[in-house]
Amino acid sequence: MTRSDRGQALLETLVSFPIIILTVTALFGGSYLIVTQRWIEHTSYELAVCALHTSTWSCKRTARERISNFLPFGRIQAIHVTSSKEHSQATVAFRILSRNIRSSQNVSM
Repeated sequence: MTRSDRGQALLETLVSFPIIILTVTALFGGSYLIVTQRWIEHTSYELAVCALHTSTWSCKRTARERISNFLPFGRIQAIHVTSSKEHSQATVAFRILSRNIRSSQNVSM
C-alpha cells in the first residue's frame, strides 16, 4: 500500500462515515416512532378495558405512568376515558418531535 492509497482510503472513510451515521440514526428514529405508535395503541386499549372494571381516575393514572416509564421522549397531550357498565372508550394523544400520535379504542362487554 503506497502513501497515496492510504490517503485515498482515509478520504473515503471520512466521506462515508457521516452517511453511515445518518442512516443508522434514521433507522433508530423511525423504529422508535413505530414502537411509540404501537405502544400508544396498546395502552389506549388497556385503558378502555380497565375502565370497564375500575374507576376511570385510577386507569388514567396507571396509563400515564406506563406511558411515561416506557416512552421517555415525547409528551402526553391528553388522556380521555368514558365508561358505562357495558361500554368504554379511551383516547390517548401523544406528541413526539413534530408528530402527533392519537389512538382511540372502544371496548364492549
